Amino acid sequence: MARVEDRWVRKDRTRTADYGKGLRWRVVWVDNGGERKKSFKAKDAAQAFLASKVLDPATNPAKDLTIGELWPRFRSTKDRISPGSQQAYDAAWEHHLKRWAPVRAADITAADIREWIPKLVTVHGKPVSAAYEGYLMGVLKALLEHAMDARAITANPMARIKRRKKKAKPRRYLTVAQADALLKAIAPHDLIVLFMLRTGVRRGEAAVVAVEDLDVRRQRVRIESGIDSDGSDGDTKTGEHRDVPVSGELLTLLQEAAKGKRRGAYLMPDPDGNAWTRHKWRPVWDKVRDKTGIPDFDTHELRHTAVSWAIHAGANVKTIQRMVGHASASMTMDVYGHLWDDELDQVVGRVDDFIQSERAKSAQPEPPQKPPAD
Repeated sequence: MARVEDRWVRKDRTRTADYGKGLRWRVVWVDNGGERKKSFKAKDAAQAFLASKVLDPATNPAKDLTIGELWPRFRSTKDRISPGSQQAYDAAWEHHLKRWAPVRAADITAADIREWIPKLVTVHGKPVSAAYEGYLMGVLKALLEHAMDARAITANPMARIKRRKKKAKPRRYLTVAQADALLKAIAPHDLIVLFMLRTGVRRGEAAVVAVEDLDVRRQRVRIESGIDSDGSDGDTKTGEHRDVPVSGELLTLLQEAAKGKRRGAYLMPDPDGNAWTRHKWRPVWDKVRDKTGIPDFDTHELRHTAVSWAIHAGANVKTIQRMVGHASASMTMDVYGHLWDDELDQVVGRVDDFIQSERAKSAQPEPPQKPPAD
C-alpha cells in the first residue's frame, strides 16, 4: 500500500537509528509490480508526490470512486455489530451523509466539511445536538478512512477537524431517601431498579440477566449481554463480560426471584416474563420518576448513583471500573473523577489523625531498661 513514512520518529514517538540523517519523509509506492521509494525534506511535499502516484488515473482506478460507491463497501464492514448500531449507521447515511453520494472522495476538502457541519439539522428541521453532530462526524471520518484504504484518497480531510464540545450536563445522584421513594413508587418492578442502584449495571444489561447468571455462593451476578433498542439480544456495551457483587438484602431478593424458574429464564422480567425493552420500560419509568424529586431523572442516572454510593463507601477507581464495566480506569476517572474530589477533605482529616497518632506514640517515654545482670 502506498504510504508516507517518517524515517526519524516512530509512531510511539521514539527516535529511529536514522534520526537527523538524510531526508526525513519517505514515500513508498508500488510501480510495475515492485516497491519504489523516494525521500523528501517536508511532509507536505511527500504527501503531494504520493497523491500524484496513488491518484494517477493510469495506475489507480479507485481515484474516481464517489462516496455513494464507497458507502456500501464501508457499510458491509459493520454487518457484525448489533442491530441497533447498524440502524444508527443506516439512519446517519439516509438523513445526513447521503448528500455526499455523488461527490468523488478525492474532491472532498476539509473546507467542504467545515461548511457542511453547521447546516446539520434533524428530520424536523432543528439543529442536531452536539452529541449527534459528533457521531455523524465520526461516521464520516471512518468512511473516509475506508476510502484511504481503498486508495481513493491519500489523506483524510477529517483529520484536522475538531468536534464541537458537548454542553456539560449536570450529573445527578439520588440520595438514599430519594432512592427509597422511587423503589416504593415503582413496585412491583422495584427489584430491577434496586439491582441497578446497587451494582451500576446498565438497564439493557440488567434486562437480560438470567437465573443461571446468579451465583449465590460467590455473591456475584454474571453480566454477559445486553438488549438493543429493538429488543434483540446483543453484547455488553464494551463487548466484555464481568461479574458484579451482590449481598445483603439484594442477594436475598434475587434468590427469592430465582425460585421455581428455569436456569435460562430472565431473573427480573417484565410483566409478561420477557426482557424489559426500552419501549416497555419507558412508560413505567415516566409514571414514577417524579417521586425522586427530579422529574427529568433518567434511568441511566441510577448507574451514576450506584457509583456515587460506592465511592463514598470507600471503593477505589479500579474496583469501580470493574463494577461498571468501563474499558479502562482512565475512563472511570474521566466520568467520575470529581466524586473522588469530594473525598479530599476527608482524606486530609484522616492524614491529620494519622500524624497526631504517630506523634503521640513517639512522645511516650521509653520503658526503663533493666540493669545488666552481674
